[in-house]
Amino acid sequence: MKVKFKVTGADKFKRALKAWEKETEEKIVKSVDTFTTNVRDSAKSNAQVDTGEMRREIKKRPLIRQIGYVKGEVVAGAKHSPFKEFGHLVKKGQLFFDKRSGTYKRVKATKWVKGRYYMTDAYTEHVKGFKRDLRRALIRK
Repeated sequence: MKVKFKVTGADKFKRALKAWEKETEEKIVKSVDTFTTNVRDSAKSNAQVDTGEMRREIKKRPLIRQIGYVKGEVVAGAKHSPFKEFGHLVKKGQLFFDKRSGTYKRVKATKWVKGRYYMTDAYTEHVKGFKRDLRRALIRK
């Protein structure tokens, strides 16, 4: 018993698939770029400002694109950024500058200073919109 079949339109299907792939990739890259820009801007507006260094050092790195891979990063580059984001410990006897009196004083008791979560809040604020944009990029209309 022999079975024969003929496939027609395979070339047209391949071309359509390649066009969809390119179109989808561009939409995803645009979504990642928009998301990282929004996170950077929100983090800058949420950051605590004393000297302005922390706000100045919040930057968006260039997108990294490879086949099937897009990476966007927003970094807080100031040395003290992690301490402001996640909190830190101040020990009894540690010196600090009291802005009210304009003098240096010592900490009276060891305590935990809570973080401000400015980067986390910026991410959380925009992640739903980013997921929505990715879903839209994958659905062809």
